[in-house]
Amino acid sequence: MKTVFRALALSAACAALPAAACAAGVTVENPFARPSLGAARNSAAYMTLKNTSGQPDRLIRAEGDVAAEVSLHTHLMKKMDGRAVMRMRPVKDMPIPAHGETKLQPGGLHIMLIGVRKALKPGDSFPLKLIFAHAAPVTVTVPVKPLSATMGMHKMKMDGKMMMKGKMAPSD
Repeated sequence: MKTVFRALALSAACAALPAAACAAGVTVENPFARPSLGAARNSAAYMTLKNTSGQPDRLIRAEGDVAAEVSLHTHLMKKMDGRAVMRMRPVKDMPIPAHGETKLQPGGLHIMLIGVRKALKPGDSFPLKLIFAHAAPVTVTVPVKPLSATMGMHKMKMDGKMMMKGKMAPSD
């Protein structure tokens, strides 16, 4: 009986979302990106990935024409010379637990957009294709929100500087 209710709940949840935002077992909620700032032409996309199936899944890749490189990243805090230093690292995947969710958010897991082809401004949007280990690929439209609208979404104290390295971080 629980399986029937879960199937009905998934159908109802998918009916409320754009068809591309719902796949067998995975829904994507609240996608957004930050504007690209300055000459760096980098940005990041965030969202919540909900797994409604009884099988764990993983986001293994994101694709899009919005940037020269679209990759999965996380932030790691490390102590260096007595200071906290935030490092951004690529990850090979992002686990999504069975009947659980994974939040991609500022200061944590995110989809990095390196070499944005056109400046991203609030009000813009772009498609991203999400590739999972088990669920069907999902293409979502990602709106660009003003930086002020995304600043309070996490609490992070940055006493150091941000560094980016090319090593793979564990995806636990």
